[in-house]
Amino acid sequence: MPLAMREVLHTPYADLEGLTQGPRKGGVFWPPDEELSPCPALVQLYQECLAAVETMPARPPQIACEGTHIPAGQRNITLTSLAGAMRRRGASEATILAALAAENLRCDPPLPEAEIQGIATSIGRYPSSVRISSNSSRSRNS
Repeated sequence: MPLAMREVLHTPYADLEGLTQGPRKGGVFWPPDEELSPCPALVQLYQECLAAVETMPARPPQIACEGTHIPAGQRNITLTSLAGAMRRRGASEATILAALAAENLRCDPPLPEAEIQGIATSIGRYPSSVRISSNSSRSRNS
């Protein structure tokens, strides 16, 4: 009985074992390879994924470190990463904008103000990960 991949992934192992021809040492007995036929859609998906992986860059772009210049090609990703980290920690859009403006001085050449504003506005739309309750702020002040 052929199963779709989705069915296999969401079926308990014991149920799958019952669908097989018989037990094998330490596992499940699947039909011999010569009885299996390739799934054309799965073969095509594999080939497309393989082609996509081969065209990917060798490694992800590096984010500039503190104290170094941020070269063209890394400016946007570096400043966006900084903005995202700040937002996750509860920074407001205005705070993020001020920090990005300061970090933009390290960019070679600096990004236009409109692009810095765009990054701050875009990241500012995301919810903050910080949850502050009235009890926690009182306990800190005590």
